Amino acid sequence: MKKQCLFVAVATLSAVPVLAQGGAIAAPSSQPAAGVIGSSSPAPSRGRSSRPSPPTMRPPFGGLFPIREATPRARHGVRPLWAFHSVHHTQTQLTFLSANRIHFFEQLYVGVLMIVPAFLLGIPQPRWLPILFVQIFSETVQHARLNWTFGRLHRLVVSPAAHAVHHSIDAGEHHSNFGRVFLLWDVLFGTFVPAEERVRRFGVDGMEVPERLTAQLVHPFRVLLGRA
Repeated sequence: MKKQCLFVAVATLSAVPVLAQGGAIAAPSSQPAAGVIGSSSPAPSRGRSSRPSPPTMRPPFGGLFPIREATPRARHGVRPLWAFHSVHHTQTQLTFLSANRIHFFEQLYVGVLMIVPAFLLGIPQPRWLPILFVQIFSETVQHARLNWTFGRLHRLVVSPAAHAVHHSIDAGEHHSNFGRVFLLWDVLFGTFVPAEERVRRFGVDGMEVPERLTAQLVHPFRVLLGRA
């Protein structure tokens, strides 16, 4: 729990400077340079630097990465968020469709956490669809019952084998491998668990959710009321 809280704090703080600056790149001035022959602008006055200010380069995706990687840890460490996220983890079988079993409330707040920073960072909207496509494809592959480890990249990129560990019924394993794309933060914070053996059982011990839409919608509220 302490490691999860520490990670969320560090990731959030690392995103603040980028969010505060915004994602725009300073546009070059349309005015002719001061002091140039033929220019209508007056020559620079004495005591002032004639050097133009360099354009401000701000990383358009820098703030999204820590936010994106911090949300899975918060959903495990914060009880109200875990109540809704547990709908996803109570699956006893993993398939390529498992990534879509998410409570609508969780879909809502996670979407807001991604869209609002995208606006603030100034990410061009035409890029949103390719980014979303890559995300959906990546998460679909991660939840498929594939024994891929990505070889030497197994400690860097989330593979289906590594994410299967995250869905293990063993509590010591499903509180690991939180990364959604990269495992760097898990390696740094000691929550990375290598997929040495194929996971045989999935779900949450002592928590069962019937395969009915109504049961899945009601389940988080039963958890919050202590009835599940």
